[in-house]
Amino acid sequence: PREPVVGPGGHASLAEAIASAKPGQTIHVKPGTYRGSAVITGSVTIQGDGPRGSVILESDSGPVLTLSGNARVSGLTIRFTGSSQTDAVRITGGSPTIRECTVTSTAAATAPTWSACIAVDGGSPAVTGNNLSGSRGMGFLARGGSPKVSGNTFKANAIYGAWYTDGAGGTFEDNTVTGSGKSGIGIKGGANPTISNNTISNNTENGIFVYQGGKGTIRGNTLSGNGWSGIQAGLGGTAVLVADNRITDNRKHGIHAHGSGSSAVLGANTLSGNAGENEKAENGGQLIRR
Repeated sequence: PREPVVGPGGHASLAEAIASAKPGQTIHVKPGTYRGSAVITGSVTIQGDGPRGSVILESDSGPVLTLSGNARVSGLTIRFTGSSQTDAVRITGGSPTIRECTVTSTAAATAPTWSACIAVDGGSPAVTGNNLSGSRGMGFLARGGSPKVSGNTFKANAIYGAWYTDGAGGTFEDNTVTGSGKSGIGIKGGANPTISNNTISNNTENGIFVYQGGKGTIRGNTLSGNGWSGIQAGLGGTAVLVADNRITDNRKHGIHAHGSGSSAVLGANTLSGNAGENEKAENGGQLIRR
């Protein structure tokens, strides 16, 4: 059967095209701006047919896309333009893939659930090669699941570039995180991701903040120019391992453990040029040599 098209000569909306698609088909989205929300639960592929910036999905009420199953999405600009609290893209389960998209959001962001350009509530999705910027909350948010997050750029998100909570795991690798309003990456609430080979720079607070029961393995990252420390364990956060990182020119400490119940296990790291101490433990915090 002929594969569905959104745009001239095809369907008027992505939701309409999804309703007509057979499992395994690719929906081709032509250049244009398409308003409304869509839910993708099966094995359909959504592919932008044109430069990423010319193929725009937009909604001001609810997630632009809700993904589960084996859905695949690529080559789109995805924008949430409303002021209610929601995510621009929400992944609820399964193993979907979103790659090479530009995602922005103007959604409200308040505790405890916050909001993000892309949020994962469960499953093992792949989030690869996207630009996530300008959120009033997080660029990426994992409330659960084991996402594989790689090769993305997180820029100028108002709270964290990426935030892990509620026992989320997975991997965060080869990303660039810069200009966040708080820390580049936050890990709390029993979350235990592996953070490796990222460039995390010029965030307002810490490069990485592990706190309130958060864990995490932190290896091979470059952390520089952050407003506080390169890596901080505080408020009862426990970094499982901090090793092979290059931590330079941060405005407070290189690695900082602050407060009772806060700790980091240290392997070998390269530390220089940090305005405070390269390694600092205080107020009951512990830095433990492996």
